[in-house]
Amino acid sequence: MSKHLFGGVLLAGLLSSTVALAHVSLPSGPAQADKSGTKITFGLGHGCEVAGVHYDTWKFRVEIPVGMTSVRAFTSDFGRPVVTKAGTPAIATVVEWTRNTADLLDDDDGYYEVSIRAKVPNTPFTRLPIIVHQVCLVNNNPLTVSWNVLPGGTGNTAPVLTIQGARLNAMGWSKITLPAGASVAVDRLATYFGDAQIVWKGTAAFSTNSATAALIGTTAGVTALGALAAGDEIWVKY
Repeated sequence: MSKHLFGGVLLAGLLSSTVALAHVSLPSGPAQADKSGTKITFGLGHGCEVAGVHYDTWKFRVEIPVGMTSVRAFTSDFGRPVVTKAGTPAIATVVEWTRNTADLLDDDDGYYEVSIRAKVPNTPFTRLPIIVHQVCLVNNNPLTVSWNVLPGGTGNTAPVLTIQGARLNAMGWSKITLPAGASVAVDRLATYFGDAQIVWKGTAAFSTNSATAALIGTTAGVTALGALAAGDEIWVKY
């Protein structure tokens, strides 16, 4: 369907029918708690769709969540970032990238990544939603799709950063005590320890590696690790 057919459509009508084609992802994966210099990458798999017509992404805006500090933004396909700061001392609150309109594709054929570098909040074993906004140009009018719904809600779900426990020894064993208020359900073990070789709590163990998991299930005296609660002491081998 030609985009020229929409020349006389009111912007309000377009907004009511606007959808984004896919969620904004975090291809950079989980991050370690309280770690400086962490690169967090946002993946934009699709642009916007209005009444069956696809539009390329023009702008992308990230709202920096409370507790995330020392933010630095990378230049990307969208060009140089603009960083908004607030407070005393001033800290980054918003980062926005804007593409040259001459570079916009005629259809939704592009995949883009934008990145920031930041210190991750010291909240291990939590999942941090990051609100983002995607803007497309429809007949030279900006249309914004906001990804601001918390997980479990209805609508455009915000990308969620998984915050793992800090690694005291990147190549060996790390002893971790779950802080007050933290917990890990059984079905979330793989979320927080997906890249670990093995996790131990007493004589209970967990691993996403199929061979190691098989050994856990067949070794006498070893049981499968269950849910974790605040105060639990675990040993993790990466």
